[in-house]
This record gives sequence, C-alpha cells and structure tokens, in this order.
Amino acid sequence: MNNAVSGKPADSIWLPRHDISSQNHPIPDDLCPYSREQITALIALQHIDELGPVNLSLLLAKAGSIEALIGGAIDPMAVRSLRQPCRRDLQNFLRNPRGVRQWQLAEKSLDWLAKTGTHVLVRDDPRFPPLLKQLHDCPQLIYLAGEINTFKSVSLSIVGTRKPSAGARQFTEQLAANLSDAGLLITRGMATGIDAAAHLGAINTGGKTAAVWAGFGYCLS
Repeated sequence: MNNAVSGKPADSIWLPRHDISSQNHPIPDDLCPYSREQITALIALQHIDELGPVNLSLLLAKAGSIEALIGGAIDPMAVRSLRQPCRRDLQNFLRNPRGVRQWQLAEKSLDWLAKTGTHVLVRDDPRFPPLLKQLHDCPQLIYLAGEINTFKSVSLSIVGTRKPSAGARQFTEQLAANLSDAGLLITRGMATGIDAAAHLGAINTGGKTAAVWAGFGYCLS
C-alpha cells in the first residue's frame, strides 16, 4: 500500500544514533499485546501537536481501543479538553490515518527501531515500568535501547545538579554502587553531574542502570 500524500513530501524525522545492536528484531515481539498496526497508530498519534499523553489516554478510554479510535468512534470536535488546532489535526488524521504524514513518520520510526535493536514497550506490556503506570500523564508507549526486561527489577532514581562538588560526585557514585550491589536498578536522567555520577557508580560495580530521556520516552539500559 502506498501511504504517500500526493504532492506533499514526508516530513524529515530526527532519530538518535547508537550501536546497541546491528541486527534487526521484530516489532512487536511475542510478548507485546499490540500488533504492529496498533503500535504504528499510537506513534502516529503522538506526532499530533498538542495532543499529549493525557489527552491520548482520555481518547483511548472513551473509544475503548486503538482500533475504535482510528475507526472513528469519537468526534474530535466534541472533545472539550483538546484545543481547536489539535482537534482539527486529529480530525484530519482520523479521516485517513494511513495517508497522513504522522503515519509516515511512525512507519519510519518503527523501521529505525527494528534496525537498531531498540524496543517498544506499550503501556499494557507486562515489561512496562509498573511505577510509571501510576502517573496521570503516563505515556502509552516508551522506547528502550538495551535489555528489554530491565524494569522488572526494583528501581531507585537518583537525580541532581549538573555542577556538583567533588565530594557530592564521589558520594553519589558510592551510593549508587552500594544500591546497585543490593540488586536495585539505578534510574537517572541523561544530564552531566549527579545523574552521570549515579550511572558510573552502578556501571563500575557491574549493576543495572537506566537513563531516561523524558521528552522522547526513550530509555538506555
């Protein structure tokens, strides 16, 4: 099927580079409760400006499923929580989901994820971080580069200033090392300073660590 929009080139998409894997892997895998079509739809919806995780979760709850949503179960113009430009973009998407630029971007994203060995974890996946589900703005999916079962471990987050003192940096590394030795997954951001010290502490002791890139829902483990 040709999903190109006549007369309109597909938007370029920025994707990070890494060498986690040089082998393709299937998306979804056997444990994922969603089909590739469903995952493509979720990623495409994330490309709609101002929709956001809260509104997307609301729409899915009202529709009952992702299939029902893209099948037209909801009139975007009747959803009060959406701003007018978002309603208009969502309405345009729902008229022809596979023919709009958001769907093209989602397909490119999935191709890149499979080629680089990066995983997609949807909210209903048993490997999705359980504590993340408790947030009101929990995303419908996240991307994970590394060990896909990472979040089955008990996790503890360490974050802090980008400009710590030498003593604070040393203390953080030792704390992370001790906690990692105890079997905890050390979760932190991707900033310099305390975040980086926590990562080094866990790595130096052979433990588990996850770096969260919140704006993209992207994790390195």
